Amino acid sequence: MPKVSVIIPVYNGSRTIERCVNSLKAQTLKQCEFIFVDDGSTDDTMEHLNKLTFGDNRFIVLQMGKRTDPFQARKMGIAKATGKYIMFLDTDDTFISKACEKAYKKITRKNVDLFLFGSKPISISDTNKDVLKKYAKYLEFENKIRGIYRSQQECHALYFKDTGFGFTTSLAKKIFKADLLKQAMNKLNPEQYLGYGQDLYQLIATMPYINSIYADNRFVLHNYFIGDGVTQLGQNKISIEKYKRLVSSANTYIEIKNFLCNANLSDVDKSNALTCAKKGLLISAQKHLWCLSDENLAQGFAMLREAWKCDYLKNLPLNENLQRVNSFVLESIALSQEIKEEIRMAISNQREKISMVTPLVSVIIPVYNVEKYLRECLDSIINQTYSNIEIICVDDGSTDSSADILKEYSTRDNRITIITKENGGLSSARNTGIDIASGEYLTFLDSDDYLEKEAIQTLYDKASSEQLDILLFCGKSFCENGFTNKVAGNYSACPSLLTKTVSGINFFISSFKCDNHIGTAPLKLFRTAFLKENKIRFIEGILHEDEPFYYEAILAAKRVAKTPEQFYMRRYHAGSITTCEKNSKHVIGKLTGISRILELSKIHQLTGAALEVTMEFISDIANNIASDYYSLKEMELNKLNSLPYDQQHLLKLVLGLTNGKKLAIIEQSFSYKLGFALTKPIRWIIEKAHK
Repeated sequence: MPKVSVIIPVYNGSRTIERCVNSLKAQTLKQCEFIFVDDGSTDDTMEHLNKLTFGDNRFIVLQMGKRTDPFQARKMGIAKATGKYIMFLDTDDTFISKACEKAYKKITRKNVDLFLFGSKPISISDTNKDVLKKYAKYLEFENKIRGIYRSQQECHALYFKDTGFGFTTSLAKKIFKADLLKQAMNKLNPEQYLGYGQDLYQLIATMPYINSIYADNRFVLHNYFIGDGVTQLGQNKISIEKYKRLVSSANTYIEIKNFLCNANLSDVDKSNALTCAKKGLLISAQKHLWCLSDENLAQGFAMLREAWKCDYLKNLPLNENLQRVNSFVLESIALSQEIKEEIRMAISNQREKISMVTPLVSVIIPVYNVEKYLRECLDSIINQTYSNIEIICVDDGSTDSSADILKEYSTRDNRITIITKENGGLSSARNTGIDIASGEYLTFLDSDDYLEKEAIQTLYDKASSEQLDILLFCGKSFCENGFTNKVAGNYSACPSLLTKTVSGINFFISSFKCDNHIGTAPLKLFRTAFLKENKIRFIEGILHEDEPFYYEAILAAKRVAKTPEQFYMRRYHAGSITTCEKNSKHVIGKLTGISRILELSKIHQLTGAALEVTMEFISDIANNIASDYYSLKEMELNKLNSLPYDQQHLLKLVLGLTNGKKLAIIEQSFSYKLGFALTKPIRWIIEKAHK
């Protein structure tokens, strides 16, 4: 007679079945039987299983004949088991080699009905690290439950802690006396179908029969693989069909409720069990809503509402991801107006709850004639995983349908604020956004670009935890179909910039030393109070306003860091400021930028490396001016003749002109000419500014 029977329900587990079987083959306790019960697999699991277990009489393979659920599969396994004790295992997990031996020794030596042992969480990929941390945190609580409980009253007190189960409901971390487990299963409805949460139901069903428990999670006998099986639900997208199976937890709750009506338990135990069951099953179904794709979220809400038939929307767990259900989704789903209105109210309530506990982030989006790209830009923000944001859209006098698109979105998402103004340029639009921003942090997004969904959450977490004035991040650029004038690439990070938080000036110096300087306004998260207290604004009425704005901010910042995540998606297309044909405004804007940078370098009294890097910064802008200048048509060149004297003089110095003659431009390449010719004039410019 086997000492231990291990029961393993199977359904489409071909990817992990070998790992599971090998862990059972390695068991040091030889008096074991391993009962696999196939629940109607449709892949090649059975073929793999038969090959893996062939010739080993410890393995028994049973088949249900049709798809039911793991509960029915386990019931069949329990009925077939001949061991004195019973353990359970899922096909995506494993036991250590001495699991059966150690579990058997403990439960027999302690002479108890149930032994609770420990489990080790193992992440199969980096994407599951958050789940791994949460599980490890739960284990810290569970590990405090140690000792022997010799009465039913003590055992039931162990089951429930603060209206939640005192230990995990997973059957895989337990070993039961077989006769008690068989007795409990024989009392249950043989034909009942259970949805998600069968482990919880089976555990509650054993309560009237368990009179002694030994708990010690220091004995880690089980490996729990995060990222396979059920734990995939919390990390990856799931289909609406899989979510339907998940919300079938309502069926499990009904069966638990029916069982408790006639169970030999006290009224207090029945009430506690029912409360814990509802809390565990319902909240799990609610939290997994965010695993659905955007287009399926509203349908998921309705499905959950119908399955549970209760006012679950009034008590949703605080989960920012549920904000992705918006009116765009609702309009595309065939739901009654009553349900749609209920979902809208739930979303509104969620936002109010979240705004009370999470700081606000402002996203400033200047808008001017971008009807072709605006929807993609707005979608990327309203679908952020961090939902407590204000979206400030400044319509800078658009003449296409951009304004209509903004109104459409604002009526369906109350986080969007529209500011309409006469055309004043990008600087004016951004300054308007800064003035009204109420977030703890703010970021700029151009309306023809977009952000990845995790951007705001990740950036805010880092900026707030390190109390940063500026957090720089990375991105990718891409060319619109048919546009080839630019080479798409990445805005990546030099490793030396990612090591620690530094002052703005030190960051500025380091970024030039490793050739990783990016002076644009986007790709940064700014502390709003920092910008407002230092009165940092964009110069209005010019193009290429980013450089002097960034320079002023970086010199004033006390705490700056950079993160390597590529969250910003920058689009190159015909007609944008960076790709259009150059005119005199491009030259004037950059000249104005140099003048402001010189002024700021004097205000901050820069010396040494900071002054040298400023010279390099100005040289870079000067190279761009020269490139623009030599591409101008005659009419645009003539417009530069009307510049004020100081700007004309600066332009001549930048171009390397003295008495109307170009310096060193005869034999050298263009880049060499400027690099050589600009060094001395730029030094002279800075020296004059500092006198």
